[in-house]
Amino acid sequence: MPRQISGKNEQARMRQQRYRERLRAKKVPEVSDLDTALAISIARLVNELETVTKTSAGISGDMSPILSKDRLERVVLGAVDHLRSAGYNGKVSGKLMYRRLTWLREGLKDPQANWLQRRGFHG
Repeated sequence: MPRQISGKNEQARMRQQRYRERLRAKKVPEVSDLDTALAISIARLVNELETVTKTSAGISGDMSPILSKDRLERVVLGAVDHLRSAGYNGKVSGKLMYRRLTWLREGLKDPQANWLQRRGFHG
């Protein structure tokens, strides 16, 4: 639920509103859109894994084909496809998704990482 407009920080609010309008005009997703698309794609993966697990119940063996890097890449591509179908620019969405995941991955590797390190720059 959005906060009530108080009149305080009106310039910042207007600046943020103009920024979001520019993003919409360029069809660039915001971070919340990226996260939602990725969550939807992961939910699809969970459904697939449940189906595979139910059909292979009782069969013991290596589960690595189920959770492969290829499948995870398809999850990310599925998220970008979801954004594209929602009307966002697919190329920009892919770049932003990669940047978002790099930020999260580097933050998990090193919680003390600075701004550049979280963006993949290790110099």
